[in-house]
Amino acid sequence: MTLSIITFHQIYKKYVDDTMRFAYWLSGDKDDAKDLTSEAFIRLWTTSSKIEVTTVKMYLIAIVRNLYLQQFQKSKKKTSLKLNMSDPKERIDKLTESKSELQHILEYLQTLPEIDRTTMLLYANEDYTYQQIADYLNISLSNVKIKISRTRKLLNEFKKGE
Repeated sequence: MTLSIITFHQIYKKYVDDTMRFAYWLSGDKDDAKDLTSEAFIRLWTTSSKIEVTTVKMYLIAIVRNLYLQQFQKSKKKTSLKLNMSDPKERIDKLTESKSELQHILEYLQTLPEIDRTTMLLYANEDYTYQQIADYLNISLSNVKIKISRTRKLLNEFKKGE
């Protein structure tokens, strides 16, 4: 897949917010999210190999996740989430009653294993189907369902315990 300047610009405008949001929810840090998003678009622009995913958005999210796992997971870098990044869709915001409640939930999400957090974010925030998540993460469909169910249960227990 070769991208022209016009096509790349259109792709950037269409997917930058989604990519940034996913990077932010995954990393928990605004600056890291910017770095991950920038690197994902650079890699999209410079790739000479055939893209093996069904959508450009999925490709960008895959890059962000791989970069996160390579760079930030190794260092076990943990930072507190800040709520100063605007989110045009604010899907998870709407599930909570207040910013402080959201802050506690986001901090709790950061304690979950990356694979569980990614599975939940792809489902709840990116509207991926169970099958798309399974294909993307290369895990079974039943494993995706278990991870989402378990994460929901943990989040509900966490909310009750606050």
